[in-house]
Amino acid sequence: MQFTVRSGLSVERVGSGFLVLLPERHGVLELRGLDAEAFGLARHGTATVPAHLEKAMAGLVELGVVTTDVWDRRRVLQLGGAAAAAAVTVLALPGVAAAASPSESTSPSTSSPAPAALSLDYLVVAGGGGGGDADGGAFTGGGGGGAGGVLAGTTVVGNGSFEVVVGTGGSPGWTPTSGGDSSIGLATPLVANGGGTGGAGPGGDGGSGGGGGTYSAGSAFPGGSATPPGAGHDGGSGTSGTRGGGGGGGGAATAGQNGGPLAHENGGAGGDGVLSTLALAVGVGDVSGRVGGGGGGGAGPYGSGGPGGAGGGGNGSYNTNAWPGAANTGGGGGGGGTNKAGAAGGSGVVVVRFVTADAAALGISVTGSGAGASTMTDGTFTYWTFTSDGTLDVTA
Repeated sequence: MQFTVRSGLSVERVGSGFLVLLPERHGVLELRGLDAEAFGLARHGTATVPAHLEKAMAGLVELGVVTTDVWDRRRVLQLGGAAAAAAVTVLALPGVAAAASPSESTSPSTSSPAPAALSLDYLVVAGGGGGGDADGGAFTGGGGGGAGGVLAGTTVVGNGSFEVVVGTGGSPGWTPTSGGDSSIGLATPLVANGGGTGGAGPGGDGGSGGGGGTYSAGSAFPGGSATPPGAGHDGGSGTSGTRGGGGGGGGAATAGQNGGPLAHENGGAGGDGVLSTLALAVGVGDVSGRVGGGGGGGAGPYGSGGPGGAGGGGNGSYNTNAWPGAANTGGGGGGGGTNKAGAAGGSGVVVVRFVTADAAALGISVTGSGAGASTMTDGTFTYWTFTSDGTLDVTA
């Protein structure tokens, strides 16, 4: 009893994925990510499927690519096989129709060939939220700004000119502003929400929530919530009592921490960002390739400001002005300590990549334009990076 790939299929390995010719569909299935991982498992034959691959494997069974005597039809549907199958990309590549059957290859056709399509990996990071000022009281701390939302995945693109928007970092202050949204304007736009504001009062909602502040009268305010798309995590709350620190802004990977112990008035640490292979490859984010760190909360005069989260979050302050979120990371700005100002959030970034050989085989050209557009190749992939607004042009 096992899962195996259906015999007689034409399979080609492309980068980290597979192209599978299905004659009955007159097209080619493009398998990437979890679909490719599940397919690779079935190619070697397996009796078990890891939990994180069950839905993808059910989709392959539904498509007829994988055969099994382990699951019945009901189990495949329970695992979401129909939805997973519908989400798999079917490409109409040059010559696919001719390869589908001998009769079709010799019969005249009056239909136009379907346009070629290219698999595109993407990273869309919104701007981080601005950090809150302390309210001016003796024992107060502003909340750190929330990190910008982080959206990553794979899609398929054909001919078109697509607008790329890179969100700016939010402004700090008594009434700070959220980070700007980032997006790629495909037919179904890819949008990441800007980070929420750090609070002199409550933290704001956003891609990740901003940290809440602490008021001089002893009131503490809650952190903001993470909101999709590109949602990360909530901001921490300020500490209640006459001495307290602001909460840390939420990060793409972890939540912001609450303000620290009352006796020390520490600001909460910002949440950490997420690791991104695309960010690491093109040199954005921190040295580890993290993006989306939350800003640290500010603190009163006897405490210490919260550290910004890994991935560009700015440190909170206690006796100096706070530190800003790093540019092109979506990092949240640090919160201000007593009588000190909060700091601005970091701007976002958009990165796309594709397999260079795939584009050449399909006759597809991909170019970027705009002051912040740049490109590089590592021998396998071609990358386009946008650090400000621009345009992605795909020509087949």
